[in-house]
Order: sequence, then structure tokens, then C-alpha cells
Amino acid sequence: MTHRLGGKRYSSTVTFFSNSTLNRNGDIRAQQDQLKTKFQTASILVFKNGKPLLSRASGKTALGFIPSHSFSSSFSQPLNPVYLGDRDNVPIFAIDADMPSIDEVAKSKGFEYVDMRPACFQLPKDEAAILAQGRSLTDWNARNKFCPACGSPTHSISGGYAKQCSNSHCISRKTTQNYSHVRTDPVIITGIISPDSKSMLLGRQKVWTKGLYSCIAGFIEAGESLEDAVRREAYEETGTTVGQVRYHLSQPWPFPNSLMLGCYAQVDSLSEISLVDKELEDAKWFTKDEITDTIRKQTPGRDIKTEGAGHSNTNTLLIPTDYAIAHQLIKAWVEGFKPF
Repeated sequence: MTHRLGGKRYSSTVTFFSNSTLNRNGDIRAQQDQLKTKFQTASILVFKNGKPLLSRASGKTALGFIPSHSFSSSFSQPLNPVYLGDRDNVPIFAIDADMPSIDEVAKSKGFEYVDMRPACFQLPKDEAAILAQGRSLTDWNARNKFCPACGSPTHSISGGYAKQCSNSHCISRKTTQNYSHVRTDPVIITGIISPDSKSMLLGRQKVWTKGLYSCIAGFIEAGESLEDAVRREAYEETGTTVGQVRYHLSQPWPFPNSLMLGCYAQVDSLSEISLVDKELEDAKWFTKDEITDTIRKQTPGRDIKTEGAGHSNTNTLLIPTDYAIAHQLIKAWVEGFKPF
């Protein structure tokens, strides 16, 4: 089901980039005539080499939509618009293209192409969700121009959600192949909790802002369950052995196309921390009081990794800001959520 189920919210915590207001209308993606009709009255979310077109009017960041009649190219090749869905009965498409004529339209409206980070975190949450969908889909389409099976050129089908090989004899035209459909990479984000549930184990990478610690994270490998991945990453990054694992919430992450799976895990006993695979520079146990003080002092909505922390004291603890699923895991635990 690709409809939004009446706009209801089913989770007590809505992560950034999620809870889109679009009706994706997945049932019409294969109907090219309907998509062409929708394109005639559509608003277009434009990217140039992955950079979204945004409005910064009156000091507020918003998506810079361009009306479809501004595009002289045809609906299909080489434009290849991706159908995102309808918002208030207005069709929304996304396009990644370098078109001087569109640049002129954007300039006349005061729009500009900007880096995704940190600009995307300044958007209203509903628009951030649309941006995430558009960025992930246009990025996937741009990266997959040739068939992995035979090397022939591919073209987009199903509103941009699939690719079809131009070679009619290719195996991908005869059977369902995973490379023919949009890829999403699952990532586990884990808050590791002490046996007495009074401390959480957080780690940091060397390239991060000084003082920044976060949950343990890593990609789920082939042949792994979510629980297996949590236990493996916990050991590889910190040398700890966890027992119970509980899923909590998820978050789409358009850098370029991941699904963050937020979990909690609990160690059976405290052991010496060992940075087994050397991915982390450091890992430490932090108490609820230490983290509570950090959340109280930290500025919401800032992308610490790209904007800097604004702290000169390296002893100051920082955690990811509220746009990140790691923040939601840490905050929920600090505020009394008991996963075990």
C-alpha cells in the first residue's frame, strides 16, 4: 500500500524525512498515459547534480518548485521525471537535470541550488520528507544508466521506480531482478544499554566534531537479521556482547538511499571496551544525567557534523541533534522509555 492512509500518524515519534504528506499513488506508476496527464499540471522538484532547488525567501527555507509548463523537453527521454505523488491534488515530480532554461526560471523566482546538508535540515518536516524521496529516486536513476546483467543502456519505467534494459533478450527482461528496482540500504542504529539500565554506550569517529558521540551504527550485511547485525556491530565497534535486542523506530536517510533502523540492545555484563575494527576513535558509557544535561544545552536542528559544534571545550559531550534517529533513541531512553 503506497497511500498515506488518510494522513494519520501511527508513531508517537515522527523521525525527520518521514511521515510524508504525499499520496504516492503507486497503482498508477505503470500507466504512462496517466503520468503524462498529471505532468501537465505538476509542480517539479528540481535537482542539479544532486543539489536541490530551494527558496530562501524571508529567511525561511522551502522547496523551490518549478511549474511543469516551464519544461520544453518531452515527458519521457531525456527528461525522465520521477513521480513522487500528489499533495493536495497537485502532482509532484522530481527531475535531476542541467538545463539553462530552468536555471533562468529559478533565478527569476529567487531560487538557488544548494548542498543537501545542512540545508535540508532547515526545511519544514513535511517538505523534508518530499525532498528525501525525490533525492533518493533521482540519485538512483542517475547512477543506474546501464544494465548490470548485460551492459546495455537502461531507461526508467514505473514513474522512475524501476529500470528496464534496452536489450530485449536480457535476463532482466524475463525475470525479476533486484537491480531493476530502487535500492534501499538497511542500517542499524543502536543504543546499547548497561545491565542496570542506568548508562548508554556511545561512540565517536575521528572525523566528527570534537565531543560528539552517537549510537553504534552499521550496514546490515547479506544473510543477516536485524538482531544479528546489531550484535555483530556492537562487538566489532566496541568489543561488547549484547543479549536482548529491541526494534524501536525507523527513518529514511537520503544520503543517498538508506533506511535507518533504530534499536536498543542490552549487555548482560559490563566488560572492557575494545575498539575491535578501529572504526571508532573512542567509545564510552554515559549516564542519564550526563546526557540530559547535553540535550538541555544543545541547539536543536543544527547539523553538528557540517556546521561545527560551537564549543571549544573538548570535554563537552555532544550528541546528534534532533533530526537524527540516534537523537530520538537517546532522548527516549533518557526520558524514561524502558525497552527491557
